[in-house]
Amino acid sequence: RATFVTTWAGVREMRFSDDVFAGATIEEQVAQGAYPTPPGYEDGYLIYAQGAEVIFNTRRARPADTSGVLLELRGEHAFDLRDRLARRWFSYGGAAGAYVDLSSSGHVLGVIASASLVEPLAGEVPFTELPDLGGNGPMRGFRNGRLRGQSAASVVAQYSWPVWVYLDAIAHVGFGGVWGE
Repeated sequence: RATFVTTWAGVREMRFSDDVFAGATIEEQVAQGAYPTPPGYEDGYLIYAQGAEVIFNTRRARPADTSGVLLELRGEHAFDLRDRLARRWFSYGGAAGAYVDLSSSGHVLGVIASASLVEPLAGEVPFTELPDLGGNGPMRGFRNGRLRGQSAASVVAQYSWPVWVYLDAIAHVGFGGVWGE
């Protein structure tokens, strides 16, 4: 049970190489018209980003009843250090979840809804800075980068139960998607 406020500021740099994707390089796939060149791929990027996240959690630690709600809000402003006026964006999002401890012994059913958006203020947002539902995101069954778009939303239901001391098992099912503007 806690409220957290986290802030950050830092520099991120990304460079890309001609990697193999589905049997052909990215440049070969683009040349064949399979998809357009992803924004930020050709030259990479060097950005400065600053942001904040607020998490409000009413759940208590086990062995207490872990029923409660979780609210999360986050935002980040970023711009390209090579040309601050040519590429800038603001990303934001949040999540809300409700949890019910079914047996007061750690068998918890939860439903979590989340949304993330990015608003370009100037230029295009590099593709690796777009919201992503896979990887460590809410839809963990997908590879990182598989579900990436300018806006993303998901709803996930999960059930967790204790297996051993500080070891829980989790089963979840969810649906969601990513979109452009």
